[in-house]
Amino acid sequence: MEYVEGDCLRGPVPLAQALELADQILDALEAAHEKGIVHRDLKPSNILLTKSGVKVLDFGLAKIKHDPAVDSPSLMETHSVSLTAKGSILGTLPYMSPEQVEGRDADARSDIFAFGVVLYELIAGTRPLAGKTQANLVASILKEEPRPLFELQPRTPRGLAEVVRTCLEKDLEKRWQSARDVRHALRLMAAQPGPSIPSRSVRVWQGLAVLITAIALGISALVFQPTAPISPGRFEAPVPDNVTLNDDVSVSPDGRKLVFAAAQGG
Repeated sequence: MEYVEGDCLRGPVPLAQALELADQILDALEAAHEKGIVHRDLKPSNILLTKSGVKVLDFGLAKIKHDPAVDSPSLMETHSVSLTAKGSILGTLPYMSPEQVEGRDADARSDIFAFGVVLYELIAGTRPLAGKTQANLVASILKEEPRPLFELQPRTPRGLAEVVRTCLEKDLEKRWQSARDVRHALRLMAAQPGPSIPSRSVRVWQGLAVLITAIALGISALVFQPTAPISPGRFEAPVPDNVTLNDDVSVSPDGRKLVFAAAQGG
């Protein structure tokens, strides 16, 4: 088998990175689905982040829905031999779609459900559906609705949360019907005018909040205690190693806001 060097996906990651990874995963799924191949076991441990980008692996549970377009005797032979019985449950439970849990036939939309779980986990750092036991998890997959992403990650755009929610629809007909549809929706959402999707670590904003508070306290001291001795103060806002703040930071006239620019990874 091919040796692929890379790391498995792990969340949470910044939204901009999550969208970039999602686009590449969808590209791989679209390529497979166009050949009639349904993965049926998409999960972070089967998605490697390599130097050249994302690679979707482990098609050990995959099935071919129709004859491949290419003239490949080996693929045709695989297509003609059924390795799974009708009604059997295959996959990794936390990433299985409702139809897989029920032992029904899986198609490309089943992979879309698993993709929704993966993307949710990339953004929120936790799976959308959970249970202390396998029985509880099955019940959650079949009946419960996941928490909206923006409740776990407040900076998540509502449009992105809606795209992921549609991936996780329990009804096949209400779910996105193809990887191409999902990718198109994500790209449209990212291109919409309005607040940009943040790519900085939350620690940057926490540090800036502390800095703003300190500046506000300093201004209050100047206003309400003009005769009190003022000693110089130094306030630090820690940022991740891969984020560089420009030297210039502007303070709004009312002292409530800071305006700055930052660079991440070039």
